[in-house]
Amino acid sequence: MANFTYSASGKLCCHAFSPALYHAFYYTRYAERDVVYDLRRARTRGQLRPVAIKRLYFVDPQISGGEVRVLYIDTLNSWWNEGDLVTHAEAIAAAQAYWQGVAEQASRLVKEIHGGCR
Repeated sequence: MANFTYSASGKLCCHAFSPALYHAFYYTRYAERDVVYDLRRARTRGQLRPVAIKRLYFVDPQISGGEVRVLYIDTLNSWWNEGDLVTHAEAIAAAQAYWQGVAEQASRLVKEIHGGCR
């Protein structure tokens, strides 16, 4: 319902009472109930650690410097940034790169040890 009044001085004062609805749509990389993997553990240890997303938490843009940030909460109530989580294929690629680096370091170490024995 709207209430409009007009005064004799020539001003038009409008008073409207209606609920204002605002819907904001944010696209996230992962959804609730997705299973993703910890990128840090794949890069530093070569292990695949699955993370089941339980809930999404949207950080207020006033707190985060004007940008909308999403934090993911897993089933163990750990909080994750979007950059800390990857898909299964990306986690496998990161773990393989880690183990390839370990193999290269091991071969260099073996060459140094055997090269010093001659």
